[in-house]
Amino acid sequence: MQVLSLAITLFFVLDPFGNLPIVLSLLNKVEEKRRWKVVLREALIALVLLVVFYAVGPQFISLLGVDSSDLTICGGVVLGIIALRLVFPDERAGNGKEEEAEPFIVPLAIPLMAGPSALATVMIMAAQSAANPLAGLGMMTLAWFVTAVLLLLGVLLGSFIPPRLLIAFERLSGLLLAVISVHMVMTGVKAYLTVAS
Repeated sequence: MQVLSLAITLFFVLDPFGNLPIVLSLLNKVEEKRRWKVVLREALIALVLLVVFYAVGPQFISLLGVDSSDLTICGGVVLGIIALRLVFPDERAGNGKEEEAEPFIVPLAIPLMAGPSALATVMIMAAQSAANPLAGLGMMTLAWFVTAVLLLLGVLLGSFIPPRLLIAFERLSGLLLAVISVHMVMTGVKAYLTVAS
């Protein structure tokens, strides 16, 4: 799979449209003029984590004794599950206790911005772009940058964004992610069949 398509996949996994309502609710108790600083700080922490996993991804994969086709199929299955959750969300998920203090690292940076699925996608990107790691790193940073900008804009304009519009974007992201997940699984299966034949 091309690095650009993996970067697009990472953008949908980072899911800024789906995470924005959660981010806004978590920052509800934070002073309004400080909210964008908190989001920027958490986004930078998430970027550091993504870069670390991108750097150690190939070594970790080889240590486990798996190849890129294994990781591609696994990533496709995980993304499929994420896509289903985006299209058919659990309405009970938002009923937890509200955070009183300013969020730090958890839950904004981890797991909202850099959760297990994003880290797995980054490791797949590292394996797929082993021949040109700087290109993969650039695409990963681009996906993170667009996500961070959308979250910052969402926090700054939060009161003007209709909730139904956010829900529509989240459902659309889920549908596109489902298509990408099927493509990833089929790519891995084709690689297995090619080796077997």
